[in-house]
Amino acid sequence: MPQQQHLTFRRICEEYKATYEKFKASRKLTFKPHLGSVQLNLTRPGGADAVDLSVTPLQATIILHFQDQSEWTVQALADRMKITADLLRKRIVYWVSAGFLALAGPDVYRLAESDENEGQRACLPINDSAP
Repeated sequence: MPQQQHLTFRRICEEYKATYEKFKASRKLTFKPHLGSVQLNLTRPGGADAVDLSVTPLQATIILHFQDQSEWTVQALADRMKITADLLRKRIVYWVSAGFLALAGPDVYRLAESDENEGQRACLPINDSAP
């Protein structure tokens, strides 16, 4: 089953698709949600600074879900995204390492507070080629 993108992400893709098909009437645009990259501008916890990131669509979907709800269990978020819990655990580590999310309990993640992950402020290189 294909992964389920966040509503914001899907809306942006649909708007782009509609505009594209308007200008290229004889062509259709099909998005492959597991390919490509997404440019995000995120504010670090505490509002200290904004960071521009280039992430995979899966990583973008993960962090976008934390806009709607500040805390998620792995299973609930995996069910919402229609991916396995194991895959989510592998991909959510990026956001924990970058200081945007924190582990709140066993298999529970929440938005990080400004004083958490102080030593992990550098953005990690993104390599999401592994399944």
